[in-house]
Amino acid sequence: MPVIHRFSALCIISLLALGCPDDPDDTLKEETGVDLVDADGDGYLSNEDCDDTNADVYPGADEVCDDTDNDCDGETDEDVTDVFYADEDGDGYGDAENIVYDCDAPAGYTDDDTDCDDGDEAQYPGADEYCNGEDDDCDEEIDEDDAVDGTTWYADGDSDGYGVEDDTYSACTMPSGYSAESTDCDDEDAMQYPGADEYCNGEDDDCDGDVDEDTVDAETSWFADTDGDGYGNSNDEIIQCTQPSGYVLDYTDCDDRDSSIYPGSVEYCDGVDNDCDGDVDEDDSVDGVIWFADSDGDGFGDFATSSYACYQPTGYVLDNTDCDDSDAAQYPGADEYCNGEDDDCDGDFDEDDALDVLTWYRDADG
Repeated sequence: MPVIHRFSALCIISLLALGCPDDPDDTLKEETGVDLVDADGDGYLSNEDCDDTNADVYPGADEVCDDTDNDCDGETDEDVTDVFYADEDGDGYGDAENIVYDCDAPAGYTDDDTDCDDGDEAQYPGADEYCNGEDDDCDEEIDEDDAVDGTTWYADGDSDGYGVEDDTYSACTMPSGYSAESTDCDDEDAMQYPGADEYCNGEDDDCDGDVDEDTVDAETSWFADTDGDGYGNSNDEIIQCTQPSGYVLDYTDCDDRDSSIYPGSVEYCDGVDNDCDGDVDEDDSVDGVIWFADSDGDGFGDFATSSYACYQPTGYVLDNTDCDDSDAAQYPGADEYCNGEDDDCDGDFDEDDALDVLTWYRDADG
């Protein structure tokens, strides 16, 4: 602490002239008319000391940050305060454009000036980055790839809109060459992806685990042949590249439950369309019957006029022994009359047993 008083300087002058006065304070008092003292003992009299009650305050003292003019230069806390930045959102990071100078940080201020948005407590250096269009971590980038809520994207090497799950990338927005879908079964072929058209090419085009099923380019329709007769059901169709088990190309079976019924099968008199021609028990049935025309309605038919059928046609009978089908009186077993006709169809006519035969008497002598 400096102790060179004005008294010392006066004493030196007095010694050169008249000698030192007995009381230096008296000399100063005679010159200034004021009682001068050094009340705080800091070596400075009250006319020089700006606070003679505080020994730490005197001209040339070190200025400290205590809201006091320690060096008596008329300024307080000069060159010893710190800069503090307003932290309005309370995140511990301040606004570089809103500052105060003080010894200690006032309430609501901090010594950090790196906040990029002092109105949002979620935005500060080192904060988690989110996909929200904001620079959460104050690195001057928005929604970067390390965002905690980024989406997982899947590499789409063939650009068909479907990626593979073993090659991923996390980002807020879909990067080039990636897809939100991870279900591609061949990422080197743009024609293979879920829902693609299936073709007859030996490939799983639609990624469903099957090959060449229900293809759009298959030219062959296959029909279920449930009864194994070689003819299929037109209502049970599969279109595919190769013949499936239990299916055939033909679709003309009229009853796929019975292997004896199919186009060209033998027709029987059984009330069934055995040959699938739309008719039942037609005249070519193998077990049909020969019927003979009974034009005269006598119950006996004409051998020369017949019909083959399962059921008796109108005007036909099973018997074919009528010798004249235009005369109802002539048939096997009919009464014979003397009329010049073979009424009973026995090959003779007007035989002696005719009903109207005459009795003749022998005329021996003529």
